[in-house]
Amino acid sequence: MDAAQPPAAALAYLADFGEAPPGICFRLDPVHLRADTSGLVLLPARFDDLDDNESGALFETVADWLEQDGWTMRRASADRWYVCSDTPRPLPSTHPVSELEGRPVSGFLPTGPGARDWLQRINEVQMLLHDHPVIRARAARGGRVPNGVWLWGGGVLPASAGAPWERVSVASGTLRGLAVLQGISRASLTSCSGVLAPGGDLLLELDACARAGADIQVWCAALTRLEDGYFAPLLGALARGAVRQLELFPLDGFRYPLRRADLLALWRRPRPCHRVLAVRAGFRASPPADP
Repeated sequence: MDAAQPPAAALAYLADFGEAPPGICFRLDPVHLRADTSGLVLLPARFDDLDDNESGALFETVADWLEQDGWTMRRASADRWYVCSDTPRPLPSTHPVSELEGRPVSGFLPTGPGARDWLQRINEVQMLLHDHPVIRARAARGGRVPNGVWLWGGGVLPASAGAPWERVSVASGTLRGLAVLQGISRASLTSCSGVLAPGGDLLLELDACARAGADIQVWCAALTRLEDGYFAPLLGALARGAVRQLELFPLDGFRYPLRRADLLALWRRPRPCHRVLAVRAGFRASPPADP
C-alpha cells in the first residue's frame, strides 16, 4: 500500500458496504465552493437538512452523466459518494477534503496521470449541479448548496495492510475499512476508562478538533475537552505504569512516541512551539518578533 497516497476511498467503501469496490475507487464528495478574493474556497457539504430524496436526486444526476464515461457510482450518505471503475485507469495525485477545508482549492487540484480528464469532468459536474432543481430550491431558501464535487483517495483495495493494533475505536471510513480488512476488533469508546481497559494495543481516533472546522472557538473548546477527558488521564496512566507507551499521530507526517522513561528526562528544557515546528519542517526559524 502506498504510504504517500493510501487507497482511502477503497478502504472506506469496504467499511460502508461490506465488500470490496470493483477495481479502482475514488471518493467524489459533494462540496460547497464559495468565491472570494483568494479564489474558490472549499467547504464540505455536511448538509444536515438535505433529505434523502434531495441527495438521491443530485447523486443520480451526477451518476448518470459519469456512467456515460465508463464510471459507476455508489452513495453511502448525503456527503459520501464513491466513483469506481473495473478497468485500469490513470491514478492522479489528490488531497482529502479535510486537508483544504476553508482554503482555496487552486493549490490542491488533482495532478499527475489522468488529472486533466478529471478536472474537465469536475467542471462539467459543477455545470450540471448549477442548474439542478434541488440546488435552485435550496438557494432560494438561503441554505448552503452542494455546487461541486471533490475527487480524492483514489486507489485499489490491497489484500492486506499490516495494521499493528489489536483493537480500534475509530470513526473515519478509511480507518474502519482498515479494521475490517485486517479483522481487527472494533469498539466504541467514549471515555478514557474504556481506553485504559485491558485488551492489547489500541488505536483511538479523536476527531473533535477536525469536526470543529475553521471555527477557532469551537476548536479550542474541543481541544480543552480532549485535554481533560483523554490527554491528562493518559499521561497520568503512563506515569503510573498502567500504560506502556503512548503514540500521537496528528496527521502531519510525523509520529510522536512517549514512554514512561521520557517523563524522567528532567534536564530537557522545554522548547517554544515555533522551534518545534521549525525542526519538523526541516529548517531553523527565528523566534517571532515582539509585537
